[in-house]
Amino acid sequence: MLRSGKKLTQKQKIRIGQAGFAPKNWLVVKQKKNGEVVIINQAHRQNQSYPASGWITTKRKEQQNEKNKKN
Repeated sequence: MLRSGKKLTQKQKIRIGQAGFAPKNWLVVKQKKNGEVVIINQAHRQNQSYPASGWITTKRKEQQNEKNKKN
């Protein structure tokens, strides 16, 4: 059973937006002391987990790879 997510803080909204996600579609399940964030999609109930330092760049790299495949 999945844990219930909580509303994002302003800082989390900014970070998730920078990562390429729509903040209105995500809830925070857990934010660890080391900065790792576990988020859950409201519609599909899919979990994503990102380390503090790399979670913004990971999504951007995925988007760039998708664009390169299309071209």
